Amino acid sequence: MGIASKGPRIVLRELRRGCTVSGREICDAVQARAGQDKNHGVILIPEGIIESIPEVYALLKLLLHPESDDSAQLSQIETEKLLAYLVETEMNKRLKEGTYKGKKFNAICHFFGYQARGSLPSKFDCDYAYVLGHICYHILAAGLNGYMATVTNLKSPVNKWKCGAAPITAMMTVKNWSQNAGSTSTSIGRPAIHPAMVDLKGKAYESVMQFKQEQDKNHGAILIPEGIIESIPEVYALLKLLLHPESDDSAQLSQIETEKLLAYLVETEMNKRLKEGTYKGKKFNAICHFFGYQARGSLPSKFDCDYAYVLGHICYHILVAGLNGYMATVTNLKSPVNKWKCGAAPITAMMTVKNWSQNAGSTSTSIGRPAIHPAMVDLKGKAYEQNAEKFLMEDLYRNPGPLQYDGPGADAKAVSLCVEDQDYMGRIKKLQEYLDQVRTIVKPGCSQDVLKAALSVMASVTDVLTTISSSSNGGQQTA
Repeated sequence: MGIASKGPRIVLRELRRGCTVSGREICDAVQARAGQDKNHGVILIPEGIIESIPEVYALLKLLLHPESDDSAQLSQIETEKLLAYLVETEMNKRLKEGTYKGKKFNAICHFFGYQARGSLPSKFDCDYAYVLGHICYHILAAGLNGYMATVTNLKSPVNKWKCGAAPITAMMTVKNWSQNAGSTSTSIGRPAIHPAMVDLKGKAYESVMQFKQEQDKNHGAILIPEGIIESIPEVYALLKLLLHPESDDSAQLSQIETEKLLAYLVETEMNKRLKEGTYKGKKFNAICHFFGYQARGSLPSKFDCDYAYVLGHICYHILVAGLNGYMATVTNLKSPVNKWKCGAAPITAMMTVKNWSQNAGSTSTSIGRPAIHPAMVDLKGKAYEQNAEKFLMEDLYRNPGPLQYDGPGADAKAVSLCVEDQDYMGRIKKLQEYLDQVRTIVKPGCSQDVLKAALSVMASVTDVLTTISSSSNGGQQTA
């Protein structure tokens, strides 16, 4: 499809997203290249990309006669024309609004399905085909059945290729197949060779429950964050339409009982496994709680009191200094109170600009509005990584009793504060010390070797920091 692409390449990740979102991303790429006077480009669209568009793929499986593996016949779907139509519609809309000032979008679609099969083979193709045939001869001569010829170490010369034969059954797994198209009431197990999929870090709740039952642990607690529903695209999009949006055009997550939805899904799956005999534990019974305001209304700990007192003390100094628009900050909280580091950060330094819809439910017109956006929890942080496996399978709990304001347990702090290294201002100070050392070493009169090494290292550091900062901003513009 002859359209422009942004930057070096557009890489489609293993994500399930709608046609509209994919079309907008291509439009953004076209618009970015048009700003560089590049009104041309090529986008390669794989035939199977339609599988990553849930709403379209489910419909196509109902409309088209399925393949032998119960999947839709993707070769009958002209995905490139569908995306080209969506992109053309969006680009014409932007052209009328004045946000796009390039030439009229014109896509030329091509389908290269069999051209590669009918083209002349290269020398590598000839060598590879000859070696495969040679292996097949030896497989037949050995009287083997159900084996596939394999060749490895292909990057080396032909005389160093490693030949072998692998049993096809070793590459097969069992998948549930529907006996009737569109029916999920009855299914049978068939062996099939599946393409390799992304290994997800998270584990399904049902599998966790079953594994705990095998250890005779028919109990446990799962903490579900309120915002987890944002990671379920089809549900979140529906909720944004049904519920009155927040001031930032997002769905009112506090009105959604996500824990009950997940409990229902897990209970359904566990009952199914109980009937099949794959799960032999007790009947699953979930008790849901919503702790939205309990922490706010509880008595403060000694740490809470110290923290609040220090914040108030900082605010006093901010007012005395005549500063406005600053936020009191305290770092190095894992240390004793007398080693805490106090400061004040301008609120504008934490703000980013994000497009907001002018009218609720409307995306036709949007304005940029600076705001402090919520930060996601770092699942690669020390506090999570060190305890993730223990939290999953072991019985970890504490019963400290009432809050202590004096004695051994009075200065107890949260695990996240003790494990995480969040001394932001301390790191800034350490960085300044390193920069001062560089200024002391690299100055007029130093050797050429020292100067060249400093220039090379600083250039590399600058490139790395620029890349990291641009990716962490996620396309948002600092106010």
